[in-house]
Amino acid sequence: MKYNQINEKKGIAGLNVFLSIIAILFMIGLLVMLFVISGSKLQTTTKVTDTASATQNSINITLSPVTLTACSNARDGVVTSLSAVNASGGGTIGAGNYTISGCTISNATSTFNNDLWNVTYNYRYTSNPEAQDAINETKTSLGTTTGWFGLFIVLGAMVVLVLLIVIIIRSLGNSGLMGSRERGGKGPSA
Repeated sequence: MKYNQINEKKGIAGLNVFLSIIAILFMIGLLVMLFVISGSKLQTTTKVTDTASATQNSINITLSPVTLTACSNARDGVVTSLSAVNASGGGTIGAGNYTISGCTISNATSTFNNDLWNVTYNYRYTSNPEAQDAINETKTSLGTTTGWFGLFIVLGAMVVLVLLIVIIIRSLGNSGLMGSRERGGKGPSA
């Protein structure tokens, strides 16, 4: 390649570089947007729920609400059904005597207030948290990528300003206002 064939248009001053940076950032932004939208769709489709049963004995229901351990340890656990038995007397405790919220049980009456309860319950939970965690982390990381765009635009503008300064200095040097290069740069001739 011959160096005298380099594009030397007057007044451009790195505009091509700046426009290239803007175009690249725009394309990266489009790709990030597509991946974030895809990640949002995958979040809901990869969620698989499963059910399980558990028994918890000798619950002191006086300290209401009581957390049901197996359900609360499961991801997105929610009690779907529960049967309670009086631990000391062995009698069944009716559903009107307690309320269920998520993975907690609360005493609704004073009938079995001082008794220990044995409860058997079914609960629903998310069974594949690894896939969902991976998608969440990827989506979050991609979503924060666009925070760097401002920095790239500022750096691109600085490159254009430096190129403008170089062009101005070269123009002043070629005009003779700063002295001739042939005379050692001692200023304009008198």
